[in-house]
Amino acid sequence: MKISLKQLFGLVCIAAVLCLVATWQLQSRAPDSWGYGKLGVSNGTPTSPVYYLEVRGVGEQPTIVRLVRFAEQTAAPANALKVSHGVSDEIHSYTQNSDRWNRQCMLVAGRTNDEKVAIPIDASSAQNLFARPGTRFGNYQQLEKLWNEHVASEMSANH
Repeated sequence: MKISLKQLFGLVCIAAVLCLVATWQLQSRAPDSWGYGKLGVSNGTPTSPVYYLEVRGVGEQPTIVRLVRFAEQTAAPANALKVSHGVSDEIHSYTQNSDRWNRQCMLVAGRTNDEKVAIPIDASSAQNLFARPGTRFGNYQQLEKLWNEHVASEMSANH
């Protein structure tokens, strides 16, 4: 059985289209992506630091966390969604199908909405800290503890 040049060209074209579709699918948003957030958490006083936390994941694995600690209530944005929108590109890039095989989580921390210090966290630590449903960070003390244990030293090392 001989394959003609025309048939060979057709098979190559079909294979190329299948490769493009597979590549596009791996770069698209994962169908099982999830997230939760705690926005504007403080201890209730006007001079208290204010925390904004957003966690996104693929499957069961947290893949990106955004944590911003504003020095006080007046430094926080009036619209809480500005914090989310400030890292929307990063969130999208870390909640793709290909991230289901990623073995680390990226914590993007800052003291302003524009500051973005990337802190890698291994998958098991990320799972312990940020697994769903996120009820662990329902109060100010837990966010303060997270900042002090996992972020403060990285922030001082980078600035």
